[in-house]
Order: sequence, then C-alpha cells, then structure tokens
Amino acid sequence: KLEEGKKLTPKQQLKAQKEEEKEEKQRQKDAAAAAKAAKALEREEVAKLEEEEKAAKVSIHKSFESKLEQHAVRATPLGCDRSHREYWLFPGRDRRIFVCEPVDPPKAGEGRVKLTAC
Repeated sequence: KLEEGKKLTPKQQLKAQKEEEKEEKQRQKDAAAAAKAAKALEREEVAKLEEEEKAAKVSIHKSFESKLEQHAVRATPLGCDRSHREYWLFPGRDRRIFVCEPVDPPKAGEGRVKLTAC
C-alpha cells in the first residue's frame, strides 16, 4: 500500500498498485460469492415456505373432507339390473355398494334395464 510521506520508486509504486488491484479483485470475488450464497439461502427459504404452505393446504383439505363425510350422506346411483334391483355407491372410508330390492316384483313383458355406471 502506498504510504503517505514516503517517496516510492516507480518499481515500488507499480508493485503497490498491483497489490491493490489484486486485493480489489479478491474483494469483488468475495462480494460475488456472498451474493450467490445469499441468493441460494433465499431460494432455500422460499422453497421451504412453499412446501410448508402446500402441506398446510393438504392438511386443511383432508380435514375439510373428513368433516364433510361426517355430515353429508350423498349416495351415487349406479343403476339397476333386469330384476329392477337398484345399485347405490355410498361414500366414506369403506365406499360400500348397496343393493335395493324392489318391493313389487317386475311384471312379465317389461323391458330389460341395463346396469349403468355413473
């Protein structure tokens, strides 16, 4: 480094100038590395927050579905067969299919009804 009050030879001045340039380049490299590390850390934090937000949404969705299943009874009619038995799908964990027998047996000559899926 250049010292005040001392006369340096041109060779010493050149050497001091090169050292200062080298130190400046090193400071720039360090600053770039620090900026890169900060960006990487920020990306990690954003990814972590997004993952936590996604997990929270999934948890809320599951909780909502669970509560809805407890209070709502919505059956899906699947169709009926040629003996006029009706097939119903009830939601829930068990997802059961129920068969309802007709009260009056079908009369002769009635057309066939195919089983249809919904």
